[in-house]
Amino acid sequence: MIHPWRWLTRKAALFATAWRAASSPVGVLGASHTANLPGFLSASALGNVFPLHARVTLTWTASGLSDARLADAANAHQATVRTFVQLQLSELARERHPHQARELELELNQALENAVLQYRWGGCAVSCRPVARIVLDPRVRNALRPAVIDRMTVEYRHDSGMRRAEMIDDHIRRWSTLIGELRGDPLLATAARLAWGEDFHHVLNDMTAEHATELRTVSQLLGKAINDFPRMGIGGFEWAETYEESLRALLKQTHVQPVDDS
Repeated sequence: MIHPWRWLTRKAALFATAWRAASSPVGVLGASHTANLPGFLSASALGNVFPLHARVTLTWTASGLSDARLADAANAHQATVRTFVQLQLSELARERHPHQARELELELNQALENAVLQYRWGGCAVSCRPVARIVLDPRVRNALRPAVIDRMTVEYRHDSGMRRAEMIDDHIRRWSTLIGELRGDPLLATAARLAWGEDFHHVLNDMTAEHATELRTVSQLLGKAINDFPRMGIGGFEWAETYEESLRALLKQTHVQPVDDS
């Protein structure tokens, strides 16, 4: 059984909670309202020939106002904020060329962020935060289009050329390593014909033929040196030692392992 005083206390607490919820306006803890200024704001750029245009978004915040009352405050102070943003835009645009939309956008938004735009509505403080997006004049945009396309084409060709050069360099390194490891292998030519066709097969044949010519030239030079050793006063031991050293150096260059006959 519930004690009467405990029951009355519980009912009183529920009644107080319901009364506070009914008497408090919606959004009292912090309302927010976002809207765009109608149309575009415009200001003459450097030279007073072409304008720059701004699309402005306003974000309103307040504590103690409902969403509906904050929207009313935004509508009431919208003209004041519009005038302020227009003055800032006109002041900064005159220092920028008609094509410098990005630079003007950064400067204008920095100035708007540093500004304190606070108003009063219904006894509550209302804050406004404008953000601008700068748009080029259509005539300026059309005039810049060919230059932008040319720059894009140059950058694309540069990037493609660099990528192609990297791929070629990678292929050259891979083929150099492969050919260096397989040089002299009798199965290399057949494998090249099966894997990459006749063109690559012919290239390897030419390389093998050139390599064979180099080996024959070195052999002839060694033979001539052998015949000249007696006239140079070199004995049989010195000749054998020199010949073996030259032969081992040749085998090392051609990646051929010497055969041990012992």
